[in-house]
Amino acid sequence: MLIFDGGVCLSYSFLGSVARYISTEVRPTDKDKLNYLLSGSKDAIHDIRGNKVICPSCKCSNDIDAKFCSNCGEKLIIVCSKCN
Repeated sequence: MLIFDGGVCLSYSFLGSVARYISTEVRPTDKDKLNYLLSGSKDAIHDIRGNKVICPSCKCSNDIDAKFCSNCGEKLIIVCSKCN
């Protein structure tokens, strides 16, 4: 009976050290997985937001990196929708 009790106590103490070891080994891979998933979602958010700027003069759609309107030649100004 004493051998059984000793074995149970030993296994419980061993399980704690195994759990700590596994948690330190798994965390870095979880961080890598999360960063991988987030990097893919950045592109999706950019696609949803759109890559176009509307000319205030002629309402023509232009690329996000354009400095001047491709239709009328007016200078494009990107205005923040939150702070103008």
